[in-house]
Amino acid sequence: MLDNQNKKLELDFENMWSQMQLPLPVAEGFAADIEWIAQHYRPNDRRMSQLPAKERRAIYGKLDKTVGSLLEQLSNLPPSIRWEIEEVGMANEPENYFEDALGADHEGLDYGEYLIDVLNTKLPEIAFLIGDALEHHKRPRARPKQNESLEDTIQQLAKVFRHYTGRNPMGTHRYDELDEEQPYKNDFFQFLYAFFWADPNHKFPSSHTIGNATLRLFGLKK
Repeated sequence: MLDNQNKKLELDFENMWSQMQLPLPVAEGFAADIEWIAQHYRPNDRRMSQLPAKERRAIYGKLDKTVGSLLEQLSNLPPSIRWEIEEVGMANEPENYFEDALGADHEGLDYGEYLIDVLNTKLPEIAFLIGDALEHHKRPRARPKQNESLEDTIQQLAKVFRHYTGRNPMGTHRYDELDEEQPYKNDFFQFLYAFFWADPNHKFPSSHTIGNATLRLFGLKK
């Protein structure tokens, strides 16, 4: 699983298995199921706060302008400047450059010529990503679905729980208001805590966030 700093955590499969009240050893396929779910989980740690809309647009605008300007300059290089870049590229080409280029799209291109060609090809793609990111991640006017990635992940974990235990994930669940750290109780919630809190020093999402998302997912909370 990736935490909010994109560092890989060690998933404790035996602990997760035990939290479902199943005897060891862990069943074949369980670790692969959990790893797949962890790879697709995208935690929305609000400690990484979004920039104000005006500042965000300004940065994207500068990126778009810079990429566009560089693309225009490269597309209209005077022949003498292009030759100079290609000439010094010959002195800076990586070892075995021409051997490694055999059969590739840039076979026959000098190193400097190849780099200019790559930029001319990739910069429009980068420009598209910049524009798409600007639109895709802007704050919608309508209220977004809360914790969508979290609920999707809980849903996948519920399928795993049901598959390996044969039990209803929400069976015998209860709320213990005296336990502030883990108020939601049953084997499935213990399994969820073991998954999401793989790093004991970073218990995110909170137990209340996990509990509320789970109840919404199973139609027990609006």
